[in-house]
Amino acid sequence: MNTALYRNEIRRMTRTHTLAGLMAFFVFFGAASPVLVFLLPDLLAAMEGVEGVQTGMADLMPEATPVAALGSYVENAQILGVLFVLLVAAGALALDGSAGRSTFYRVRVPGPAALVLPRFAVPAMAAVAAYTAGAVAAWATTLLLIGELPLGATLAGALFTGLFLVFAVAVTALVAGRAGGLLPTVGFSVAALVLLVLLGQLPVVGEWSPTTLFAAQAALPGGAPVTDFLPAAVSTLVGTAALLALAVRGFGAREV
Repeated sequence: MNTALYRNEIRRMTRTHTLAGLMAFFVFFGAASPVLVFLLPDLLAAMEGVEGVQTGMADLMPEATPVAALGSYVENAQILGVLFVLLVAAGALALDGSAGRSTFYRVRVPGPAALVLPRFAVPAMAAVAAYTAGAVAAWATTLLLIGELPLGATLAGALFTGLFLVFAVAVTALVAGRAGGLLPTVGFSVAALVLLVLLGQLPVVGEWSPTTLFAAQAALPGGAPVTDFLPAAVSTLVGTAALLALAVRGFGAREV
């Protein structure tokens, strides 16, 4: 393994402040989501006299529980967070948007694996670290405002969700080897993940779908067993390896 390629990718993410932005994004939503869950009933009650706001809405809100606060973070991360991760991954992997950039990178590496793997691994690790930091922020804010959450189960849920984020970066790598530019890479990657979400609704696919892993973040602290998410974790790991192999082949077959 050429560690210089990985160090170069890490420097690119730090010098462009991409890593800092990713961390700040997830930590913000991690800290803010429990606050919103905690304050929302009071906000609705305070707005009852405002024209257009239905009275009694605050009474219809579910109780603010620690698991609900953590689930609020998951809802934000599942949409906005994944989109941010795809943008970061596409920025690293969409090398073929122009002939000049493609040639510049390709003549400096020994093969397509060296071209793809560092640009996959560093954004993937950054996404997992940022999401986990956000989960810890959500845990700490929930502990202060609402109640206790088991830290171990919270971190285990973050690990399962991190597996999905790694899978999403691998999807981006596969798409980038064929789509080329940044916007097509992001667009087709989003479409592929949306299709995966729809397939995950099928009962025969559900427990094996990578998208199931997002549910682990709130389910494990709520008392669900880890074994509920092992099938999805296995299929996600296998799928990630397969996607990377196809991505390397796609980048190798693409002509400059």
